[in-house]
Amino acid sequence: MHLPTPLPQLESFERFLHKHFAEILPQTQRTPSQGHSKLLESICYSLFSGGKRFRPSLGFLLSEALDVPSVNAQAWLAAIECIHTYSLIHDDLPSMDNDSQRRGKPTNHIVYGETTALLAGDALLTEAFTFISQYYSNHPEIGLPLVQILSKAAGIEGMVGGQALDLASDLKHLNRESIQWIQQLKTGALIQAVAEGIAVIARLPQEQRQQLKEFGALLGLAFQLKDDLLDYDPSNEDYKNITSHLGLSETQKLLEELSQKAQQKLQFLTQPPETLKKLVLYNISRSH
Repeated sequence: MHLPTPLPQLESFERFLHKHFAEILPQTQRTPSQGHSKLLESICYSLFSGGKRFRPSLGFLLSEALDVPSVNAQAWLAAIECIHTYSLIHDDLPSMDNDSQRRGKPTNHIVYGETTALLAGDALLTEAFTFISQYYSNHPEIGLPLVQILSKAAGIEGMVGGQALDLASDLKHLNRESIQWIQQLKTGALIQAVAEGIAVIARLPQEQRQQLKEFGALLGLAFQLKDDLLDYDPSNEDYKNITSHLGLSETQKLLEELSQKAQQKLQFLTQPPETLKKLVLYNISRSH
C-alpha cells in the first residue's frame, strides 16, 4: 500500500515553503559574509531532502475531513515540518546519535559542518514560530493555542524531553511502558500536535478536539512502532527499539491494536474520508 498521495495540497505546500525561504535570501546577501547564504543552503538541504511528508499529509487529510480550506492549515503544517526537520538535524549530530546518513544522503553536519548544522536546526525551530505568528496574526484565538500546542510538543514535555530521557536512560533495563513513554515524547508528540492543531484551526468543540488529540497520540505511537519494526536487526541488539524487548510478532500485534484504536477516535466524523483511513493503514504496511 502506498501513501495516499500525491495530494494536490502537498504541491502547493512545497511551493509555500520554497517561497518563504527564498524571500529570506535577499536579506542574507546584504553583507559580504557568506555565512547567511551557507546557513540557508544548509536549511534547504535538509528541509527539501525528500522524506514521506507524513505529518503534512496527515494534516491536509484531516483538514479535508473537517472542511478546512488547505490554505488555512498550510502555515501550521509548515511550522510542524520545520520542527521535525530541526529535530532530525540535531539528532544526527556527533553529540547525539552521530549518524552520517539520512534519507540516503550524507547528514547535514557531514556536508556543512557541525556549527552550521547546529545553527540550521536553531533557525528552523525559530522559523516555525514565525510561520504561526505571521499567518495567524489576525486570528489570535487560533494562533495562540497553536503556539502553546507546538511549544509543548517540541519542548521539555515533548520532543526535547524525550531525547533527554533517551540519552540518559539505561534502555536495556527499561520496561515496555517506559520505552513507549520516551517514544511518545520523541515522535508521538509532534504527530499528536498536527491533529490537535487542525482541530483548533477547524474551531472544533473541546470534546472533538480531545478526540483528535488522542487520535494523533495513538497514530504517533503506531508510527514509531512501525519504524522500530523496519529498523529491527536481531543480530544487533538496540534497546531503543521496542522490538528488542517485545519481539517481532508482539510488536506487530501492538502496532495493529494502536492503529485500530486510532481509527476508532475518528468515529465522531460522520464519514471519515477513505484517504484518512488509508493513511493509518499505510503506516502498518509501509516499507521505509
